[in-house]
Amino acid sequence: MKEKIKVVVRNKTEILFDADCSSVSSKNALGAFDVLPEHINYMSLIEGEVLACEVSGKIWKGVCERGMVRVSSNAVEVIFFS
Repeated sequence: MKEKIKVVVRNKTEILFDADCSSVSSKNALGAFDVLPEHINYMSLIEGEVLACEVSGKIWKGVCERGMVRVSSNAVEVIFFS
């Protein structure tokens, strides 16, 4: 099993975060969810919540009013719409 998952977080104009992470956590309309390495393909809207990425024991956090997360091929792409 792989120990890291590639995570890229961006908004309309720039990349806000780009690193290999141990996990990604966020919330959608149904509640909190986590993404771990080798997660199944997954897509969700995220609303008004924090996106947290764990990198080498440290947590990177980003907040957006609306966004989207897409998981595919051991990579996570997050787009903050606002």
